[in-house]
Amino acid sequence: MIIIRIMKKSTLNILIYIVLISFTIIYGCTKDETEIEPEIPVINEPDIYMAGIGRSSTGIQIAKCWKNGEETILSDVSINNFALSISLNKDDVYVAGYESDSTGTRAKYWKNNVEIFLPNSLNSSKASSIYISGNDVYIAGHDQLIADKVYIGMSVAKYWKNGESIHISDGTNLAFTTSIVVKDNDVYVAGYEVIGATYLAKYWKNGSKIDLSDGTTFTVANSIAVSGNDVYVAGYEFDMKIGKQVAQYWKNGNVVSLTDGSFDAQASSITVVNNDVYVTGQEKNHSDKYVAKYWKNNKEVKLTNGSYLAFSKAIAVNDTDVYVAGYEYTSTFPQGRLWKNKKVTNLTEGVALSIFVKP
Repeated sequence: MIIIRIMKKSTLNILIYIVLISFTIIYGCTKDETEIEPEIPVINEPDIYMAGIGRSSTGIQIAKCWKNGEETILSDVSINNFALSISLNKDDVYVAGYESDSTGTRAKYWKNNVEIFLPNSLNSSKASSIYISGNDVYIAGHDQLIADKVYIGMSVAKYWKNGESIHISDGTNLAFTTSIVVKDNDVYVAGYEVIGATYLAKYWKNGSKIDLSDGTTFTVANSIAVSGNDVYVAGYEFDMKIGKQVAQYWKNGNVVSLTDGSFDAQASSITVVNNDVYVTGQEKNHSDKYVAKYWKNNKEVKLTNGSYLAFSKAIAVNDTDVYVAGYEYTSTFPQGRLWKNKKVTNLTEGVALSIFVKP
């Protein structure tokens, strides 16, 4: 009996030992696994490029751009320069604008900070917008018309493709361009003509003009975007009945009003992403100060509170993030601003007029 009891106790001890060993192994493995931290995915933030205008200590206008808030001066301080539009092709940065002095204005662009002048008639050209399609550089602007070597003195709408001038208005009326895009080899240019005392918003597709109003009201087109077969143009209309500017955009020629005319407002820039329509601009408040804002599918999003004059001039969307370039007068001179999802980043002194987001 004694021997039997000893054998049972030994068997029990062995079983307990086996269970403990098994638990230790299982627990040890589990502990090791939990101590292995999962890899945190690396989120690559996009690069944000903006172009605009600054001011020297002597009052000269300076062309400049910003990359992720860091400023680069494109021009010297001996002559007025204006940077109005920015675009990228891979790692090459293009900025369009013009220079101005007592002899006139000359359209130009900068490629990686090196200036390149565009052909012009009589030192009277300006570049307003730039778009890169493949390896082709398209720049919208205007120039003075010269026929048979005779200076007519009428501003004509035009664009340059790789430096070659292409007129899109005939000189019957003053014409100006504000924005250019290229889609499926079709060239779309937004702008307006001056007919008497009225501005007529329009766009040109491959040189053929499409009027956006009947000419009985004062309308201006500031920006153009193409999505699928739809053409969107942002701008504003001066409602003579109420004496106010109404921010709006046209979709295939049909007007969509963004404001009700209670206060002056303008739409500056438009983009369409995944069928969502984004428009940025500004509207006055009760204190007669412009408030920077944007609209997503016609729903307003305010970027400033109206304490200072603020203007939003360009908009871009990357994934679900909304970027807006503009400026605000918190002192005597304007300060550049970048808003990302309404959160503001202060730039150096100047006005930010164009934006490009590189994922």
